[in-house]
Amino acid sequence: MPYINEFDATMRQIQGKWKVMILYELHEEGAVRFNTLERYIQDVSPKTLTQQLKQLEQDGLITRTVYPEIPPRVEYALSAKGTSLIPLLDAICDWGLATTPRNQLCATRKPLLHEQGLFVNVRFVLVLDGGTSECRRPVHLD
Repeated sequence: MPYINEFDATMRQIQGKWKVMILYELHEEGAVRFNTLERYIQDVSPKTLTQQLKQLEQDGLITRTVYPEIPPRVEYALSAKGTSLIPLLDAICDWGLATTPRNQLCATRKPLLHEQGLFVNVRFVLVLDGGTSECRRPVHLD
């Protein structure tokens, strides 16, 4: 299906409740197995995770490697195209942190760490459709 424009192309590839979390996990951890992603995104059903991974693979944002072992082993990793998307996702998250009042964010350790002037991997919690999901992303602290 053709895209309306470049914005539509970008947004349709990252659209999905869990896609950004999947991309960040692969960015931080490298190649991981399905069960690792399932543990990281605790609220996702196996069916939904499978669908989102297939869509990301079809869009060329991740790779799926099947190892000929018994039992079979499958690993997912960011592709070069997926890696090129991380700075854009960082900018979107930074904008959200800069423009969203802290009391509207469910949780973030950024204010505490900001006082120490650190660069760390920050864990924060997102509320999605009434449930909570843990999300990790690297944050540059000024």
